[in-house]
Amino acid sequence: ASRPLGSRHTIGPEEWMEFVTNSNWLDVQFTRTDASLCYVWSRMKTVNDGAAAARAKASQLQFEDFLEAIVRVAVMKVLPSDA
Repeated sequence: ASRPLGSRHTIGPEEWMEFVTNSNWLDVQFTRTDASLCYVWSRMKTVNDGAAAARAKASQLQFEDFLEAIVRVAVMKVLPSDA
């Protein structure tokens, strides 16, 4: 629903949150806010945010951005302890 230009190769914020939720990554130490920050920090930067294509890139995750977002989740998640 949030895919501008009809692209099937991008992930919008709603799809990202659905992915994070379905992956059972959310807990008291990794919240929806943390997941949203991972999404925002991983988005492609564009030179001209005024153009429609640039806005689409700036608001959607490309494949490489998606991988970066997953790495950011891994960095932010707390590892389980044996205690």
